[in-house]
Amino acid sequence: MRVGLAGLGRGQTVVDRRPIAYDLQARSADPWQTLEVVLELDVQQAAQAFTDVVDAYAA
Repeated sequence: MRVGLAGLGRGQTVVDRRPIAYDLQARSADPWQTLEVVLELDVQQAAQAFTDVVDAYAA
């Protein structure tokens, strides 16, 4: 997954679901990180968790 930070596609998320090429030119491990996508969110709980982390750094 990539998020465009500049240019025409700025702010757009691009998900490339193609399999990894395992030819002679690409014998390394998958360079992409595995991630989880949130489809439902308790906004109040997420905001509080974020605030708690920021406050911990400020202390």
